[in-house]
Amino acid sequence: MSLVTTATAEPPMIGHGDTLEHFLTGQKGRQVTIRLESGADLTGTVREVTGPLVHVSDLADPACCDAIIVTRNIAAVFVRARTP
Repeated sequence: MSLVTTATAEPPMIGHGDTLEHFLTGQKGRQVTIRLESGADLTGTVREVTGPLVHVSDLADPACCDAIIVTRNIAAVFVRARTP
């Protein structure tokens, strides 16, 4: 699993012992792109994180509205830049 940012005004903070779940909890209400181990990308808003699951809503894919993702299947999280 990797945490990736692109040109963020405020880079995400992670510390020793942090987990993916802890990082995603800090992103609640924000738009992220989650890359699954399968290579698929899901872009949406983090709504809830409950240990092994993440609820992402408002997905960019018009065929879906919400997704429940098993965190152990996440390969990377991309955080969008804030515009100044």
